[in-house]
Amino acid sequence: LLRTLPAVRWLGTAKMIGSIATAGALGLYLVSREWDQFAAQASTLVTWRGAITLAAVLFLVKIIHELAHAFVATSYGCRVPTIGIAVMMGAPMLYADVTDAWRLTDRRQRLRIDAAGIAAEIALACIATLFWALLADGTLKWVMLILATVSWTMSIFINLNPLMRFDGYHIL
Repeated sequence: LLRTLPAVRWLGTAKMIGSIATAGALGLYLVSREWDQFAAQASTLVTWRGAITLAAVLFLVKIIHELAHAFVATSYGCRVPTIGIAVMMGAPMLYADVTDAWRLTDRRQRLRIDAAGIAAEIALACIATLFWALLADGTLKWVMLILATVSWTMSIFINLNPLMRFDGYHIL
């Protein structure tokens, strides 16, 4: 993490965050104009091909989510001893051990570590939403639909939910 932190640090700059927010707003606007096509394409997720692609995309999104926690924790000097897979509620889940964050005296730094995964997922959702609106019909556009749908859904309904012991709980 320490060796690769300089290569990803630019992702958290104000300029990049503003660019991603602009891309997300534009993507949502463009999708709203083609909502029927977006919703019709989303119905293809209930096929075997859709389920397999959904699982692969979910795995990728969760890797990025956990790496975001780990990189932000590392940038504040916290030790991240493990990143791996744990079984929670009978299902395998990725995790990054950022418990060293409790040592930070600045609660805003702790909040940034807790919110980093959600921010990474929302950034992916913004970019994928815009790409879905701009791409021609085909496999890549369909994958962008899945990436956008998974990222928006996981961020808003699961990770931000303070009633589940995920990021929303810790942020609250």
